[in-house]
Amino acid sequence: MPYIIVLILLLSLSKPTPCRTISVSAEVSNSGYSLNINEVHEIQNELFILATITPPPPNMITLAVISTVTDTVSVVSLAVTENIFIISPAKRYKTSDKTTFIPNKKIFNNVLLEASKLKINQEIGDSNAK
Repeated sequence: MPYIIVLILLLSLSKPTPCRTISVSAEVSNSGYSLNINEVHEIQNELFILATITPPPPNMITLAVISTVTDTVSVVSLAVTENIFIISPAKRYKTSDKTTFIPNKKIFNNVLLEASKLKINQEIGDSNAK
C-alpha cells in the first residue's frame, strides 16, 4: 500500500512536457511540388527549422494551379522564436515573412554554427561575471 502512495505523489509532482506544433507552408505554382521539414534544432530559446521544397519529376502530369504545400511536426520545446529556412533554388514561392530561402544545406549548417558560438560566448561571459 505505501508504494501506491509514493507513485501517486511522484506523478503529481512531475511537470507537463511543453509540446508545440511547427507548420511550414508555401504557395507553389502547381500541384506536383512537395514540402518536407527535415530538421529542427533548438539553440538558446530559438528554433531553427530546415525544410525542402521539391519540384515534381519532369514526366509527372500536374495541375497548373496555385497550390499550398505544408508539413507539420510536433516537438518538445520552450523556444520563443522560430527561424524557418527552406532549401530551394530560388525564392519563387509565397510564404510567411519569417522564412528564409537558401540554395543548400551548407548555409543552414553555418547558421547553426554561428548560433551555437553565440550561445557559448554568452555562457562564458555569464560565468565570468559571477
